[in-house]
Amino acid sequence: MEVTQQDIIKAAFIVWGRNFYSKMNLTEVAEYLGVTKPALYRHFSSKEALLDALYADFFDRFAEFVAQVLPVISPQETLQDKALAMANIMAQYFINQKYDFLFFLNLVLGQEKPGRVFKQELERRGLVIGGLDACWGKKDSLSLLRIVSVTVVFSVALFHIKQMGQVDEPSVVMAQDA
Repeated sequence: MEVTQQDIIKAAFIVWGRNFYSKMNLTEVAEYLGVTKPALYRHFSSKEALLDALYADFFDRFAEFVAQVLPVISPQETLQDKALAMANIMAQYFINQKYDFLFFLNLVLGQEKPGRVFKQELERRGLVIGGLDACWGKKDSLSLLRIVSVTVVFSVALFHIKQMGQVDEPSVVMAQDA
């Protein structure tokens, strides 16, 4: 079976995402695709090269989605309305793209300055979301966008956990312990 770079990228999102990116090796990606590791090396020189491709692929697809729905946000809207609109965009995307969400959660948010990286990657792809990060440069500030983004992350995570059927309702757990 001949695999393409895109096949390998998709497989890595799934295989590595299942383990929340705690275990990333090419052997499992090759097994998932039903090919040998050398078949992967024909497309990617190393695991790091594949990870770079995942990073680029994620931001390309996310930026494309945002670009399609971003015009809905009017420049005349208040900062709060813009932040809520961006939260809605993020939630729509990540609810429908579970493995992209896991990538975002583990590898994008795990960076030292995730908000800055996220903003830079979108700007690199031609998306400038003006005014939403007005407070980011101020020391000890929590901008509205940060608060909304974190809320979206937790909400989407809860959605996916419930989809997997792995949610223990606190009231049930506490009742059993009593």
